[in-house]
Amino acid sequence: VGSVTLVSAETTRASAAMSYFPRWLSVTRADGTPVRALIVMGLIASAAVLLTRSSLNQQFTLMIDVSTVLSVFVYLYCCVALFRISGRAETARGRLAARFCAVTAGLFCVGVVIGSGKMLLISSAAFIAATIPLWALYLLGLKIAAARTADA
Repeated sequence: VGSVTLVSAETTRASAAMSYFPRWLSVTRADGTPVRALIVMGLIASAAVLLTRSSLNQQFTLMIDVSTVLSVFVYLYCCVALFRISGRAETARGRLAARFCAVTAGLFCVGVVIGSGKMLLISSAAFIAATIPLWALYLLGLKIAAARTADA
């Protein structure tokens, strides 16, 4: 929990500074310590440990497995993006190579996700389903902030 908290606290602070998370998470002490992000991420990590499985090994394994599946989804999105921008390649050979890489890597990602097991898929899908509304709220907040700035 400790190492995850330290690494994720700095990531959270940096993300908040770029407006991906609430700005109040980017506040640091005079020495640069992101205290608010540390507290929030410590609470989240502790809740994950307490609410998942009975043994620490099972908890850690679940967190690693879900993180892996979620990372594979990011790679899959990259494959889709590569396929979409492959039309911008200057040569037919470049387009074909980019599309081949995108499809091959995409199929590999789909295979990893399918092969991960039912429980892991359910856990990952639940995480994704829970974060989509949060992203929508974030985008709504940006829109409201932009409207306020335009009105000022």
